[in-house]
Amino acid sequence: HGRRTSSVMQQTDTRLRVDTTQPSVLPKKVVYILGRARTSPKIVRWAFLLFVFTIPFETINFEAISGASTLARLAGLLFFSTCLLYPKVCFRRPPQAWWWFAGYASVSALNSLFIPEQFVGPLIEGLKTFVQLLALCWIGSTLLQEEKFARHTLLAFSIAALLVAIGVLLGLPGFSRTLRGRWSIAGADPNGFAIIVALGSQALIGFGIEQIRRNIWMRVTFMALSLLPLAAMVY
Repeated sequence: HGRRTSSVMQQTDTRLRVDTTQPSVLPKKVVYILGRARTSPKIVRWAFLLFVFTIPFETINFEAISGASTLARLAGLLFFSTCLLYPKVCFRRPPQAWWWFAGYASVSALNSLFIPEQFVGPLIEGLKTFVQLLALCWIGSTLLQEEKFARHTLLAFSIAALLVAIGVLLGLPGFSRTLRGRWSIAGADPNGFAIIVALGSQALIGFGIEQIRRNIWMRVTFMALSLLPLAAMVY
Protein backbone atom coordinates (compact mmCIF):
# COMPACT_ATOMS: atom_id res chain seq x y z
CA HIS A 1 0.00 0.00 0.00
CA GLY A 2 2.89 2.38 0.77
CA ARG A 3 4.55 1.69 -2.55
CA ARG A 4 1.28 2.35 -4.42
CA THR A 5 0.80 5.68 -2.68
CA SER A 6 4.37 6.71 -3.45
CA SER A 7 3.95 5.93 -7.16
CA VAL A 8 0.73 7.94 -7.31
CA MET A 9 2.43 10.96 -5.74
CA GLN A 10 5.30 10.73 -8.23
CA GLN A 11 2.83 10.68 -11.14
CA THR A 12 1.04 13.71 -9.67
CA ASP A 13 4.28 15.63 -9.25
CA THR A 14 5.29 14.81 -12.82
CA ARG A 15 1.94 15.98 -14.14
CA LEU A 16 2.22 19.20 -12.20
CA ARG A 17 5.68 19.87 -13.56
CA VAL A 18 4.45 19.35 -17.12
CA ASP A 19 1.44 21.62 -16.67
CA THR A 20 3.44 24.51 -15.21
CA THR A 21 6.18 24.48 -17.84
CA GLN A 22 6.51 27.92 -19.48
CA PRO A 23 6.19 28.11 -23.26
CA SER A 24 9.33 28.62 -25.27
CA VAL A 25 10.33 32.22 -25.91
CA LEU A 26 12.59 31.37 -28.81
CA PRO A 27 11.61 33.11 -32.06
CA LYS A 28 9.73 31.03 -34.53
CA LYS A 29 11.08 30.38 -37.96
CA VAL A 30 9.82 33.04 -40.38
CA VAL A 31 9.96 32.63 -44.12
CA TYR A 32 10.15 35.84 -46.15
CA ILE A 33 8.96 35.81 -49.74
CA LEU A 34 10.49 38.54 -51.85
CA GLY A 35 8.46 39.83 -54.75
CA ARG A 36 9.03 42.54 -57.29
CA ALA A 37 6.99 45.64 -56.53
CA ARG A 38 4.69 46.81 -59.30
CA THR A 39 5.87 50.16 -60.57
CA SER A 40 4.50 52.30 -63.33
CA PRO A 41 6.49 52.94 -66.53
CA LYS A 42 8.73 55.99 -66.43
CA ILE A 43 7.06 57.61 -69.43
CA VAL A 44 3.69 57.46 -67.66
CA ARG A 45 5.09 58.91 -64.46
CA TRP A 46 6.88 61.76 -66.23
CA ALA A 47 3.77 62.56 -68.27
CA PHE A 48 1.70 62.64 -65.08
CA LEU A 49 4.20 64.94 -63.37
CA LEU A 50 4.11 67.24 -66.39
CA PHE A 51 0.32 67.32 -66.29
CA VAL A 52 0.26 68.13 -62.57
CA PHE A 53 2.89 70.83 -63.08
CA THR A 54 0.76 72.57 -65.73
CA ILE A 55 -2.42 72.73 -63.62
CA PRO A 56 -1.63 76.18 -62.12
CA PHE A 57 -0.93 77.45 -65.67
CA GLU A 58 -4.23 76.15 -67.06
CA THR A 59 -5.59 79.59 -68.00
CA ILE A 60 -2.68 80.38 -70.33
CA ASN A 61 -4.17 80.08 -73.82
CA PHE A 62 -2.61 78.79 -77.02
CA GLU A 63 -5.07 80.14 -79.56
CA ALA A 64 -3.05 78.88 -82.50
CA ILE A 65 -3.76 75.26 -81.55
CA SER A 66 -7.38 74.40 -82.25
CA GLY A 67 -9.09 72.05 -79.79
CA ALA A 68 -6.27 72.20 -77.25
CA SER A 69 -6.26 75.78 -76.11
CA THR A 70 -4.54 75.38 -72.73
CA LEU A 71 -1.21 74.07 -71.59
CA ALA A 72 -2.85 71.73 -69.07
CA ARG A 73 -5.06 70.23 -71.78
CA LEU A 74 -2.06 69.53 -73.98
CA ALA A 75 -0.25 67.85 -71.10
CA GLY A 76 -3.42 65.91 -70.23
CA LEU A 77 -3.73 64.59 -73.78
CA LEU A 78 -0.10 63.49 -73.68
CA PHE A 79 -0.62 61.78 -70.34
CA PHE A 80 -3.73 59.85 -71.40
CA SER A 81 -1.98 58.83 -74.63
CA THR A 82 0.89 57.28 -72.69
CA CYS A 83 -1.59 55.47 -70.44
CA LEU A 84 -3.17 53.80 -73.45
CA LEU A 85 0.20 52.24 -74.20
CA TYR A 86 0.15 50.45 -70.82
CA PRO A 87 -3.51 49.60 -70.13
CA LYS A 88 -2.79 46.72 -67.74
CA VAL A 89 -0.67 48.98 -65.53
CA CYS A 90 -2.70 52.20 -65.65
CA PHE A 91 -6.22 50.78 -65.67
CA ARG A 92 -6.17 48.35 -62.77
CA ARG A 93 -9.17 47.68 -60.58
CA PRO A 94 -10.33 51.08 -59.23
CA PRO A 95 -10.70 51.63 -55.46
CA GLN A 96 -14.05 51.59 -53.70
CA ALA A 97 -14.20 55.40 -53.39
CA TRP A 98 -14.04 55.64 -57.18
CA TRP A 99 -17.34 53.79 -57.52
CA TRP A 100 -19.06 56.33 -55.28
CA PHE A 101 -17.72 59.10 -57.52
CA ALA A 102 -18.99 57.20 -60.58
CA GLY A 103 -22.42 56.87 -58.96
CA TYR A 104 -22.53 60.62 -58.34
CA ALA A 105 -21.67 61.25 -62.00
CA SER A 106 -24.40 58.83 -63.08
CA VAL A 107 -27.01 60.66 -61.01
CA SER A 108 -25.91 63.94 -62.58
CA ALA A 109 -26.31 62.36 -66.04
CA LEU A 110 -29.84 61.21 -65.21
CA ASN A 111 -30.66 64.73 -64.11
CA SER A 112 -30.49 65.80 -67.77
CA LEU A 113 -33.81 64.00 -68.35
CA PHE A 114 -35.67 66.36 -66.03
CA ILE A 115 -34.34 69.83 -66.87
CA PRO A 116 -35.39 72.34 -69.54
CA GLU A 117 -33.76 72.07 -72.94
CA GLN A 118 -31.85 75.34 -72.61
CA PHE A 119 -29.85 73.91 -69.69
CA VAL A 120 -28.88 70.67 -71.41
CA GLY A 121 -25.81 72.16 -73.11
CA PRO A 122 -24.07 73.32 -69.90
CA LEU A 123 -24.97 70.03 -68.25
CA ILE A 124 -23.35 68.03 -71.04
CA GLU A 125 -20.18 70.10 -70.68
CA GLY A 126 -20.19 69.32 -67.00
CA LEU A 127 -20.61 65.61 -67.73
CA LYS A 128 -17.59 65.72 -70.02
CA THR A 129 -15.60 67.13 -67.13
CA PHE A 130 -16.91 64.36 -64.88
CA VAL A 131 -15.76 61.71 -67.36
CA GLN A 132 -12.30 63.25 -67.52
CA LEU A 133 -12.10 63.40 -63.72
CA LEU A 134 -13.22 59.78 -63.43
CA ALA A 135 -10.46 58.67 -65.79
CA LEU A 136 -7.91 60.84 -63.99
CA CYS A 137 -8.91 59.52 -60.56
CA TRP A 138 -8.83 55.95 -61.86
CA ILE A 139 -5.30 56.25 -63.18
CA GLY A 140 -4.11 58.51 -60.37
CA SER A 141 -5.27 56.07 -57.70
CA THR A 142 -2.91 53.52 -59.23
CA LEU A 143 0.09 55.80 -59.71
CA LEU A 144 -0.11 57.48 -56.31
CA GLN A 145 0.06 54.17 -54.45
CA GLU A 146 3.84 54.56 -54.73
CA GLU A 147 4.75 56.80 -51.79
CA LYS A 148 7.89 58.19 -53.39
CA PHE A 149 6.06 59.11 -56.56
CA ALA A 150 3.25 60.71 -54.55
CA ARG A 151 5.84 62.97 -52.93
CA HIS A 152 7.23 63.88 -56.34
CA THR A 153 3.73 64.74 -57.52
CA LEU A 154 3.13 67.09 -54.59
CA LEU A 155 6.53 68.66 -55.12
CA ALA A 156 5.85 69.30 -58.82
CA PHE A 157 2.50 70.93 -58.04
CA SER A 158 3.92 73.06 -55.22
CA ILE A 159 6.79 74.31 -57.43
CA ALA A 160 4.33 75.29 -60.17
CA ALA A 161 2.10 77.10 -57.65
CA LEU A 162 5.16 78.86 -56.28
CA LEU A 163 6.20 80.07 -59.75
CA VAL A 164 2.69 81.35 -60.45
CA ALA A 165 2.63 83.17 -57.12
CA ILE A 166 5.99 84.81 -57.83
CA GLY A 167 4.76 85.92 -61.26
CA VAL A 168 1.67 87.51 -59.72
CA LEU A 169 3.62 89.24 -56.96
CA LEU A 170 6.14 90.64 -59.46
CA GLY A 171 3.41 91.69 -61.88
CA LEU A 172 4.94 89.82 -64.83
CA PRO A 173 3.08 90.13 -68.16
CA GLY A 174 0.67 87.24 -68.71
CA PHE A 175 0.72 86.32 -65.04
CA SER A 176 -0.88 89.19 -63.21
CA ARG A 177 -4.19 90.97 -63.61
CA THR A 178 -6.68 92.75 -61.36
CA LEU A 179 -10.26 91.52 -61.12
CA ARG A 180 -12.77 93.02 -58.69
CA GLY A 181 -9.93 94.60 -56.75
CA ARG A 182 -8.00 91.32 -56.34
CA TRP A 183 -4.87 90.07 -58.07
CA SER A 184 -4.96 86.83 -60.02
CA ILE A 185 -3.22 85.01 -62.83
CA ALA A 186 -4.34 86.07 -66.29
CA GLY A 187 -7.58 84.40 -67.31
CA ALA A 188 -8.31 82.90 -63.88
CA ASP A 189 -10.95 83.76 -61.33
CA PRO A 190 -9.40 85.15 -58.11
CA ASN A 191 -11.15 82.51 -55.99
CA GLY A 192 -9.89 79.66 -58.20
CA PHE A 193 -6.39 81.15 -58.16
CA ALA A 194 -6.50 81.38 -54.36
CA ILE A 195 -7.39 77.69 -54.11
CA ILE A 196 -4.45 76.70 -56.32
CA VAL A 197 -1.84 78.73 -54.42
CA ALA A 198 -3.31 77.68 -51.06
CA LEU A 199 -2.89 74.00 -51.98
CA GLY A 200 0.66 74.69 -53.16
CA SER A 201 1.47 76.48 -49.91
CA GLN A 202 0.01 73.61 -47.90
CA ALA A 203 2.19 71.13 -49.77
CA LEU A 204 5.30 73.23 -49.06
CA ILE A 205 4.42 73.42 -45.38
CA GLY A 206 4.02 69.64 -45.33
CA PHE A 207 7.45 69.15 -46.87
CA GLY A 208 8.88 71.47 -44.24
CA ILE A 209 7.25 69.66 -41.34
CA GLU A 210 8.47 66.23 -42.40
CA GLN A 211 12.13 67.29 -42.48
CA ILE A 212 14.17 65.78 -39.65
CA ARG A 213 16.16 67.99 -37.29
CA ARG A 214 19.47 67.56 -39.05
CA ASN A 215 17.89 69.15 -42.15
CA ILE A 216 16.85 72.28 -40.30
CA TRP A 217 17.82 74.47 -43.25
CA MET A 218 15.55 72.51 -45.57
CA ARG A 219 12.72 72.94 -43.09
CA VAL A 220 13.33 76.70 -42.91
CA THR A 221 13.53 76.91 -46.71
CA PHE A 222 10.22 75.12 -47.29
CA MET A 223 8.49 77.17 -44.60
CA ALA A 224 9.81 80.42 -46.07
CA LEU A 225 8.77 79.47 -49.61
CA SER A 226 5.25 78.65 -48.40
CA LEU A 227 4.78 82.32 -47.48
CA LEU A 228 4.96 83.44 -51.12
CA PRO A 229 1.80 81.61 -52.29
CA LEU A 230 -0.01 82.81 -49.16
CA ALA A 231 1.05 86.39 -49.92
CA ALA A 232 -0.19 86.06 -53.52
CA MET A 233 -3.51 84.68 -52.26
CA VAL A 234 -4.26 87.75 -50.12
CA TYR A 235 -2.47 90.33 -52.28
